[in-house]
Amino acid sequence: MSKKYILGIDTASKKCSVALTQDETLIKYKSEIGKAAHNQKLSTFISTIMDKANLKFEQLSAIAINIGPGSFTGLRIGLSTAKGIAFPHNLPLLPIPTFTILHAMCMGDDGTNLLFIRSHRNHIYFSIRSQSEPTELSPDVDYATVEEVLQSHPDIKNYYGDYKFKKFDQNGTFQTVMPDARYACQIGYKNYDQLIKQDSPELEPQYLTNFEAKKWKPGTQEKK
Repeated sequence: MSKKYILGIDTASKKCSVALTQDETLIKYKSEIGKAAHNQKLSTFISTIMDKANLKFEQLSAIAINIGPGSFTGLRIGLSTAKGIAFPHNLPLLPIPTFTILHAMCMGDDGTNLLFIRSHRNHIYFSIRSQSEPTELSPDVDYATVEEVLQSHPDIKNYYGDYKFKKFDQNGTFQTVMPDARYACQIGYKNYDQLIKQDSPELEPQYLTNFEAKKWKPGTQEKK
């Protein structure tokens, strides 16, 4: 069986991260947290990682890209960069939902947890997951304010997300978790055959609003 080299890109949050794996083994990884990290660091991270690994883009098997939800600007930058590499070198794109990545990052923790990524102000995208459940490629995702979440899910006390809301911290246990390219690579490799079917030149970042709570479908267009 030939080895799969997968380049992972994650720009859904304030963390800009790039990873390179050979099958399930991490080869190189770089990340930085900051408002301007996507603009300033993404291309440099990719070039540095490929150079240090002594690989050319045409040697890659695919690019795993976080497809959202998350930062509007970050997701646009990440996907446009991924497309700029993938199309000239005839590489498939593997779209990985944000909450598939977050769930994989939090596996092993006991109980039912609320995973979230901030939209703006006190609005969040969130998913409620039991860590005994398998990671899904089409996770349920909702959109609400922090106050609405606390009212509708009063029994949940474990919160994992990219922003420290005081109300979550006061109500239970909060841990900062930002989606990461290493997990995008891992998920991309383990689900390669399924995800490669989602590859498309028309691939766009996926967004949810308070008008659309729905089952996540990577590779589909959001209704306007």
